[in-house]
Amino acid sequence: MVEHNKDSSSLNYLLLHISYDGSFFHGSTYQPNVRTVHGVLFETLRKLNVVDHFSSINFVSRTDRGVHALHNIALIKAFRIPSLIAINMNLSRSSDCFAWGLSILDNLTDFKVLKKSYSYYLPLFLVNKELRKNLVENISQRIKDFVGIHDFSAFIKKDKYKRKSVHHMFSADVKSAFNGSALLFDFVGDGFGWEQIRRMIGFLIDKRWFLDSPLEYLDKNNSPLPIKPVPGDFLVLKKIWFSPNTPISYSPREFRGDYRFKIKMFSYMLKHELMKEWRV
Repeated sequence: MVEHNKDSSSLNYLLLHISYDGSFFHGSTYQPNVRTVHGVLFETLRKLNVVDHFSSINFVSRTDRGVHALHNIALIKAFRIPSLIAINMNLSRSSDCFAWGLSILDNLTDFKVLKKSYSYYLPLFLVNKELRKNLVENISQRIKDFVGIHDFSAFIKKDKYKRKSVHHMFSADVKSAFNGSALLFDFVGDGFGWEQIRRMIGFLIDKRWFLDSPLEYLDKNNSPLPIKPVPGDFLVLKKIWFSPNTPISYSPREFRGDYRFKIKMFSYMLKHELMKEWRV
């Protein structure tokens, strides 16, 4: 069921909080002729007479092909305010995308992203055998150099839009995970460039730069280093903090519980670890 706005001549400004398994999407951003999170959500909301054009939906955080999200936010200019049950019933044909919360804004002008957190689970088989000894200790010392306000141009893939490259990294950490078979990276920042996290990790485990500090390449406003980014399949957008701190209406508990079993991450052990972190 869809609830009609009392003033049908005005738009409703919504924040739709969603999770998705990126394995089944060509990224979050709308692209013609391929399956994207934006495209699936647009078709669902169009059927519910909430929107009539894909430009009415914009994502707070862009994720690439294969990247997962426990918390991304879709900004929606809506004709009507849909119920979360209605949205999820229309998304229920597949278990790879789920809307778990809804916020209503007075306007979009005051909306601001404060920070975002990402996690990356790096299986050790992706790391050169020669570098695995004392790997956590080595990376722990170097990863802290990313913290602070820096120009990350050397670690961002260039695109035609010349997006912002100066960001504030609030924290960057690494620890052993899954009984030593993987490393868990955690990053919190006010924003991230295209492939930035995947390239920073690629830098940290690449033999060419294994003894180098990131400080040697930050704030140079130079071309991207020839870093091979680690695969996107192991990257998870975990949480987005925003203002104003508007109340969130949550999906019914039975829907949330059902989704915990339906979500299909790239492996069982990643899914198990992520579900422990998810407190929604």
